[in-house]
Amino acid sequence: MSAQDVELLRGLYEDWLSGDYSRDDVFAPDIELAIEDDFPDIMIEPGLAGLRSAMRMWFSAWDRPFKIVAHEFVDLGDQVVVTVTWSAVNKVSGTLVERPGAHLWRMRDGKAVSLKLCRDRADAIVAASVAAAD
Repeated sequence: MSAQDVELLRGLYEDWLSGDYSRDDVFAPDIELAIEDDFPDIMIEPGLAGLRSAMRMWFSAWDRPFKIVAHEFVDLGDQVVVTVTWSAVNKVSGTLVERPGAHLWRMRDGKAVSLKLCRDRADAIVAASVAAAD
């Protein structure tokens, strides 16, 4: 992972924190979105269109703003783990939900080619190790 890739991801999270989820320039057209096995199945379609569809479906359950705060960027060579906290108000219950998480990114030629949503930093590190072994 180059320093430029990490900076690109930092900028993406800054946009997300401000509520702007419109950037597509960070993602490769064939990006793969994956989630932990015990997350709810959201029927992810492949590619950028699938990522956008999954994001719309997830965000539809929450009132705005839906905040994703990045805390740490862990450079693992060709992968990076970003620890996050996300928070939003559930549209049905009206309850504010705040949860930690981690995102495992793989970059290629300045574009994100994969994003895995993980429960926490430890799970993301394990997932990175498994991916590196493949």
